[in-house]
Amino acid sequence: MSVVGLAAARRTASVRLSGAWLGTSATNAAILLFGLATGVLSARLLAPEGRGALAAVLFWPHLITALGGLSLPAAMVFRRGRPDADRVALAATGAWLALGLSFIGALVGYLAVPFLLRDSAAGTLAQAYLLAFLPFNFLALALLALDQGDMRFGRYNLTRLLPSGVYLVGLLVLWALD
Repeated sequence: MSVVGLAAARRTASVRLSGAWLGTSATNAAILLFGLATGVLSARLLAPEGRGALAAVLFWPHLITALGGLSLPAAMVFRRGRPDADRVALAATGAWLALGLSFIGALVGYLAVPFLLRDSAAGTLAQAYLLAFLPFNFLALALLALDQGDMRFGRYNLTRLLPSGVYLVGLLVLWALD
């Protein structure tokens, strides 16, 4: 490759990475704003005791995901960055590992939640949410890692933004329905 061709390739890569960085920063800002909006709306709609019950239901599944994921998405991104990586095998292995880890996390969480929320009426709801949330979340994080590893940041950021946007729209609909 000539010096001119190499310089043009570097400029193209720099523009592409700058766009990815700006898109990711904008996505992070939008997620933050959606989080602020949903926090205010849920506080207004649920009052303090309802907001506390919602926090109790949501906290444990998210904590189990953070601890029980064993950095699987980061490992998938790293492995995908290697030149000899087989995307299909990595996707299949990552999906099965994610589902296995979610099963272990769901079992531990299902057994632990009654003790962790023993004074709360939301214990049964927390268990049901945990069982529904963990497999989808673990699998989504593994699939997101594939997009990140492939440097498909447009789809990656849109997928990251989707849950926050859906939650905000759902709260707005509930607010409108009173």
